[in-house]
Amino acid sequence: MLDFPGPRYARAVIQVCQGHRKTNLMDEAAYPSRFEVEPGKTVFLPYLSALICLADELDISAERNVSFLYDVEKMPSARDRREFRKHMAIRRVELTPERVEVYAWTEDAEIRAGIEEVTEKLRDKLLMCRRVASERSPFVITQTDVALRLEKPKEADL
Repeated sequence: MLDFPGPRYARAVIQVCQGHRKTNLMDEAAYPSRFEVEPGKTVFLPYLSALICLADELDISAERNVSFLYDVEKMPSARDRREFRKHMAIRRVELTPERVEVYAWTEDAEIRAGIEEVTEKLRDKLLMCRRVASERSPFVITQTDVALRLEKPKEADL
């Protein structure tokens, strides 16, 4: 389906894609630090996988979710409705050189707790990806923490 220059490129892409979910990116056998796709061309599978993994975790804000496609009250389960409300309360996610900043607002204590859970999960994933980058590649991820900014949006932002 995809046109790769060779089977080693295909293997690299497959490993990177698989690495974005629960997997051990420190496993040298599955994710060699340096993987030669062709003579003289090397990729860093753990680092690339960590970037995709982190990008997946960063995709949590309302601006990234198409809200008009969903009627939250018609969602099949309470869990689905809670998850949707949680992501809609996360207004935006910004990256600075030092941290990831999550801007959110809700007056609902259950949704606020869910936002705090998501933020903690993002922090854990960031720290894991930083470790993979620093120990398994010559690259770094500069952000060192996740800050949750719970602030009521201004009327102009609504």
